Amino acid sequence: MRNYSSFTVDSTNFGQLKEFTDQLHQAGRRLVLVLFGGLSNEQPPNKYRILASDYDTLIMNGSKIFEAPTTKTSAVFLDWFKNQSQLVWE
Repeated sequence: MRNYSSFTVDSTNFGQLKEFTDQLHQAGRRLVLVLFGGLSNEQPPNKYRILASDYDTLIMNGSKIFEAPTTKTSAVFLDWFKNQSQLVWE
């Protein structure tokens, strides 16, 4: 992740990712990416966080929104079992 931005790859630490992946494939191996599915809980909130709140699609912990600490701030998570969650990404 570059500068904690969504859907990015850090080119300093992973600049050779394509070549590395090609080497794995040539050796008959696979690369499995583990994606952190959280939405940034920074203030002011980003558009995805706002939409998730508007559509009432965030995972709750009782009556409060569930928050998980991250290296920079905290993250909240979409409840993918709610149909409205799909609208957040449109």
